[in-house]
Parts: sequence; C-alpha cells; structure tokens
Amino acid sequence: MNQTSADRRSFLKNAGALGGSLYLAAGAQAAARPLTQKEKLDRIASNTWPIRYLFKSRANWGSGSAQKVQEMKKKYGEITMLDFPTFTKETFPGVTRMDLFSGL
Repeated sequence: MNQTSADRRSFLKNAGALGGSLYLAAGAQAAARPLTQKEKLDRIASNTWPIRYLFKSRANWGSGSAQKVQEMKKKYGEITMLDFPTFTKETFPGVTRMDLFSGL
C-alpha cells in the first residue's frame, strides 16, 4: 500500500467519525428541545383507517364489533370520503394533513 492510499483511508475514517459524531450531536440537541404546539400539530395527520367504520359502505365491518360501530356512528355520524376533510377540521382542530386510504 502506497502513501496516497493510506492518506485517503485515514482521511475517510476521520471524516466518517467526524460526520457521525456531528450527526449524533445534532440529533441529541434536537431531541432535548421540547416541541412547540405548532410543531407538534405540523407532524400530525388524520388517517381514515381508524375511523373506517364511519364511512358509508356496503361492507359488514365485523359482526363482533357491530355494537362498537353503531356507537361510533351515533357519536360522529356517517361520512363519505368527500366529508372527510370537513370531518377532520371539525373533529381534530389544527390538523391540516390527511391520509386517505383508497380501499374504503
């Protein structure tokens, strides 16, 4: 091994170690600071999967949970995908992102 390849190897090892330590330090610093309410809300998205029982459907969403489904529909009503943005704004104030599951 010549001097040039040895120099490259040590440079890469040192650069990798420095980059890794900077990455870990930045992660620790970011984790140490509590998030503001706005930052927390920016990370939240509503999702259609947990409330899939509320959507108008021909499917029977499980015979064992029929009472649970009826209770949810009584509390929140029955919605369609077109109603979902309004439902999200009214039910989860501050949440602006939505994840729509196409299988509903």
